This record gives sequence, C-alpha cells and structure tokens, in this order.
Amino acid sequence: MPYEGWPGAFWALLGPGVDLRRTEFNFDEAVQEALSAGFPDPSYPKTILAPPKSGDAAAFFEKVAAGRGERS
Repeated sequence: MPYEGWPGAFWALLGPGVDLRRTEFNFDEAVQEALSAGFPDPSYPKTILAPPKSGDAAAFFEKVAAGRGERS
C-alpha cells in the first residue's frame, strides 16, 4: 500500500546497494480491477487514491498490534 501520502507503487531495487523507487500507474483502473475481482476491503479505493501519510499508517498499525485499533 502506498503509505507515503501520495499514490504510487513504492518499491526497492536491490543490488550492491538499495535504490528506493516509485512507479505511477492508472490508479482509477487499478481500483476498479481490484473491486471487480472481489477485493473485500471497502477502504481500498480511498487508500489507493488518497493514501495516508506514513506516520498515520504507522500509528494505526501500532494500535492494531496492541489490540486497541479497529479496522474500518
């Protein structure tokens, strides 16, 4: 998931070093394909089209890990 506050596919190219990269794609089409394939998470379109910033995502997952968060 693109937890950098802006859409894209974030990934790393590993070799002798680490090169962090971002790839753009047709976000609307990706959401439609996932939903038509039965992707069950209702937050998926929002997360892909308007992703949270990394700090917000980290805080959410920390709460979930501690058993205090709710998935919506």
